Amino acid sequence: MSFSSIFSEKRHSKESSSSISSGHSILPKSLVDYIHSVTNHSPGYPTVPFQVVSDLHLELTDTVHGNRGYFEYNIAQNCPYLILAGDIGTLNQPDNYLAFLRRHCEAFEKVFLVLGNHEFYGTSRREGLANLKLFFEDPVIAEKLVVLNRNRYDIPGTKLTILGCTLQSEIRPEQRGLIESKLNDFRVIKDWKVDDHNAEHSIDIAWLRDQIEEIAETEPDRRVFVATHHAPSFKKTSAPQHEDSPLNSAFCTGILEGGAFRGWKGKDMIKAWVFGHTHWCCDVMISGVRVVSNQRGYWYENTVRADYKEDLVLEV
Repeated sequence: MSFSSIFSEKRHSKESSSSISSGHSILPKSLVDYIHSVTNHSPGYPTVPFQVVSDLHLELTDTVHGNRGYFEYNIAQNCPYLILAGDIGTLNQPDNYLAFLRRHCEAFEKVFLVLGNHEFYGTSRREGLANLKLFFEDPVIAEKLVVLNRNRYDIPGTKLTILGCTLQSEIRPEQRGLIESKLNDFRVIKDWKVDDHNAEHSIDIAWLRDQIEEIAETEPDRRVFVATHHAPSFKKTSAPQHEDSPLNSAFCTGILEGGAFRGWKGKDMIKAWVFGHTHWCCDVMISGVRVVSNQRGYWYENTVRADYKEDLVLEV
């Protein structure tokens, strides 16, 4: 859900497994073809390319077009790795969602999926995750899909680690009543209340901090790439008119500008952070971290972003 859609005229409303690489494998040829050395890393640290998209909202396309969005929307491969940063579709349509994921797993060497809030529309988190777990009975999914639900993945043959989670935001007490009344999440996700949302935020934050500090302690020469659905900053991650919205704590978490982040051991290892959820595309520097989003948006509201590029490649 975007900020603008909440206040606009009403229209159509509407734990997984992943493989952990040892980091010692030989690079696949297709990845070598896309790797380039850069001057802002130590010698021997090549960059790794990722295609990044989010907020495709295929479930809404299907509302009008007869369940064709999952089957007809294709992301052309421009590099070996694809990151889907949440709100791709809904897990209460498992056959449709699986078809989309399988097609793209066949095209890419790895597909990294972050779970957004819309993934659980029409179901509960428990039921949605159970459906997602069944996807791994498909051999293509089992080989190619990595679900970043508080998971770490080390890119083989490199010193790059991906850390991913939803990063539920922390809804502020003074905004709670308005957010509860405006956001569909608390009506269409079963057994999901603000207290549940905020509890997941605390777990996500603690997991992310612990992972980064552990890497800093045990593998200080690594680089870290973070992928979340909710935004890691209130600044520059949504349309300027929404930065001070009374709903902003449902969309963003001020990690990168927060005092606590400055105390995280290993924070300087974070080289890039991708996110979704705000329906705003950006490529900005915040607290020394490159923050990138490439969000399609709601097609039926004519808010598909003109700056959304399905072939966008981020080198980390």
